[in-house]
Amino acid sequence: MVILVYDVNMPGNFGRLINWLSSKFLMPLPLGLIKNTRFLITLDNLVDFIITCVSHKKVLNEVFLISDDQDLSTTQLLKKIEKSL
Repeated sequence: MVILVYDVNMPGNFGRLINWLSSKFLMPLPLGLIKNTRFLITLDNLVDFIITCVSHKKVLNEVFLISDDQDLSTTQLLKKIEKSL
């Protein structure tokens, strides 16, 4: 399970991915064959979740899987980013 935190001008791997796609280089790997899922969440939603957890006592010893309900495969993510560029 991979959770990807994203935001405008996000540094790190997500920022590199956007730069790579905007450079119009061909994808070197057969990414269309990859079958995986990325759970995506915006930085603002992650911060809101953390604040909620800090302020509520009932979250002690609980496990949460959080996302923005737009889970995508790596291939779908790349296609959406490329389309938006």
